[in-house]
Amino acid sequence: MKRTITLLFIAITSIGFAQQKVTDDELNKFAEAFQQVRMINQSSQQKMMKAVTDEDLTVERFNLINQAEQDPNKEIEASADELEKYQAAIEAVENIQESVQTQLQSKIKASGLSLERFQQIANQLRNDQELQQRLSSLMQG
Repeated sequence: MKRTITLLFIAITSIGFAQQKVTDDELNKFAEAFQQVRMINQSSQQKMMKAVTDEDLTVERFNLINQAEQDPNKEIEASADELEKYQAAIEAVENIQESVQTQLQSKIKASGLSLERFQQIANQLRNDQELQQRLSSLMQG
């Protein structure tokens, strides 16, 4: 009896996690949104790099200080001036990230997909070769 219950439980839980089939319409919407997301991400990367260099820090130095700030086991020697520049740069970067997040959400919604469905399709693409091929041919055509 216990074995049957376990098997039934496994069957029910695996049904809950089964991947929902991605329709051609959804994949078209995803492709459109993905192109927009990619362009926004590229643009935001440039803006964030500029925000860092505008504070007279190199991107590499900013990243080193940031890693030390995030990891209590890492230490880095930085002058008070560098830390002040880092603080100004991080505020600018965070403002850019907030703006980008809003833009991304609006572009995804404008494509006709919910944010949740966009994320589900993105996650499914990681492991589904057939879906990757469908998307690739869509984006090339």
